[in-house]
Amino acid sequence: MAPRNHDSKPDIQVDIAPSGDIGTLPLLTTKLYRPLATPDLEPRTLLINRLERNRMRPLTLISAPAGYGKSMLASMCNDLHTFVSYLLAALHKAFPTLQFKTKLVLEAPQAQPVPVFARYLLNDLDKIQEPFILVLDDIHLIREQAVFDLLKELLLHPPRFVHLVLIGRSDPPLPINSWRARGQVTEIRTKELRLTPQQAAWLLNKLLNHQIDNEIAAEWTRMTEGWVTALRLAALSLRVRTLEDDLQVKTQGDIRYLKEYLLAEVLSRLPVVYQAWLLKTALFDRFCPLLIENVCQSETDPTDLSGESFVEWLEHNNLFLIALDDQGEWFRFHHLFQGFLQDMLKTQLSPTDIAALYSRASEWCSKHHLLEEALQYALAAGEVENAVHLVESHRYELMDTEQWHRLERWLNFLPTNVVAQSPQLICAKAYIAVYRGQDHELMSSLQHAAQLLANLAPGTEEHVIVQNELAVIYAALDNMAGQPARSLSRAESSLKLLPRRALHIRSIAIAVKAVSLQMLGDLNRGVTAIRDTLTEDSWSSGLQATLMHYLCIAFFQQGDLGSVLNSARTGLWITEKLQAPQTLSFCRYHLGIAHYLRNEFTQADPHLQALLQERAISAPSYLIHGSFSLALIYFAQGRTAEALNTIDLVEDHCRETNHLQALDLFHYSLSG
Repeated sequence: MAPRNHDSKPDIQVDIAPSGDIGTLPLLTTKLYRPLATPDLEPRTLLINRLERNRMRPLTLISAPAGYGKSMLASMCNDLHTFVSYLLAALHKAFPTLQFKTKLVLEAPQAQPVPVFARYLLNDLDKIQEPFILVLDDIHLIREQAVFDLLKELLLHPPRFVHLVLIGRSDPPLPINSWRARGQVTEIRTKELRLTPQQAAWLLNKLLNHQIDNEIAAEWTRMTEGWVTALRLAALSLRVRTLEDDLQVKTQGDIRYLKEYLLAEVLSRLPVVYQAWLLKTALFDRFCPLLIENVCQSETDPTDLSGESFVEWLEHNNLFLIALDDQGEWFRFHHLFQGFLQDMLKTQLSPTDIAALYSRASEWCSKHHLLEEALQYALAAGEVENAVHLVESHRYELMDTEQWHRLERWLNFLPTNVVAQSPQLICAKAYIAVYRGQDHELMSSLQHAAQLLANLAPGTEEHVIVQNELAVIYAALDNMAGQPARSLSRAESSLKLLPRRALHIRSIAIAVKAVSLQMLGDLNRGVTAIRDTLTEDSWSSGLQATLMHYLCIAFFQQGDLGSVLNSARTGLWITEKLQAPQTLSFCRYHLGIAHYLRNEFTQADPHLQALLQERAISAPSYLIHGSFSLALIYFAQGRTAEALNTIDLVEDHCRETNHLQALDLFHYSLSG
């Protein structure tokens, strides 16, 4: 067979398109906006000058209790994967033309250790050639040590143009003392953030829109200890007073009692309807006018208050409203204010009434494709069955768009005992195990799902779905065990009975069918099964690339290396655009091995090199075979040092990532 032009455009046309609402915005983009400065923001000239002077230091730490203006001066997440996802989203927002390879590591089947994340992230940060500040707020909420380990790695070798700012209520578990001794950190703490009497007077004058006596400003400063939030509460309280004498501090005790007194006084002077909406809105960490209108509005409201007019009222009255985006769509309250309102709400509404509010919020979020929030609000409402239904009904979309980390996070939201009772969710766990190559977890999930299946009434919709989802995995296992006839029967039966929207599972069934046919001697029919599937319109571009991978396997079975190359090129073209790491590594492998088998070492080298260089995102078994072939090429070319270096790199990677089975496979290949 004559070799084809391997640099030409693929002869199978596919569309690179978003994979739908559920896959396009898995992160809350409102987390990426810095707090917007308000007109009454008190200028902190000395602190700002200090920060500017120390920009050459890699780290600024701003640590103080809540309400001292840390976030506004500097104008996340509790697992490493989510933390890095938001970090990359923020970087992409600031530098949209740059491609960050760390994104591929996030989507790798196996969770990568911190040093791997750090190496990729440092290389990505080094691409940025202009000074920028990376601000991580509310770091006191982070409980995952791996996140701090990553920050430590980044600060050991800080990129040239990056200045990291960490903001929180307490010091993070980082070697601050060592960095302080080496002059590598600028620290801003409570005493620097406290307002002076002069600054407090400026703020109160600005908020009240008239001059107040300096002695009164000094008294308020003393009582609030220069606490910005308490002073803002004081201004809200003072605004409704008319006589100068009434501006005196009217409560005794420490700052905690003063805060409670001021908040109670502010709320007591608001119209009843606005009080009710304010308390209900405080349930949500972020909100938009339509959400709170849906939750707060009732037939008994004596006014025609809308979500839009309520938000405008909050803005007009300076009620600690913080905009979360440039469009003025999403907002939140200051955390202290929100916490106080939530405490007040619990004294006025029963747990049942509060659960009803969460339930309405969950329903609204679900209708507007805010599925993660819908899930969390359903759980807050105590509606566990609704939460389970949300995950069950949307798990196919997550599988089809390869959002495995997100699917696993959703499962972790649910109570463990509830997941254990859902056959569909146990099946989801089985497919996560398939994707990650976790054999023990797979067999455990299969056994568990089979037990649950036995308790379902035969012929019901759920019984049919679960039975055929399991049958696809058993068909693949039969195939590997050398039982092609049984494998083919199961795969074909499942394709008839599985829901049409279970595209990822159906793609596995098609691949199993094709390989089983070839094992039974019908080579052409196996290839045709996949090629016919590719002509259907229902497949997303990502799943088309997966089918191309399966097609390569079928062509390898036929010995048709030219067709392997053509299909792999098409898959590579798709996956490079989609940034789909696992399928990308498959396509690189197929291209490298096909060229290698044709003795086209020069053409094989770049594909196998890419597999090795991006080993953190490469499927382990494909990395092992591809790297072994690359080492053989180097040995054949007399490049012994490069061959040995390849072997060392793969061994080190397998040990670092704890891929012990892959390491055994590599040693077996070497011994052979």
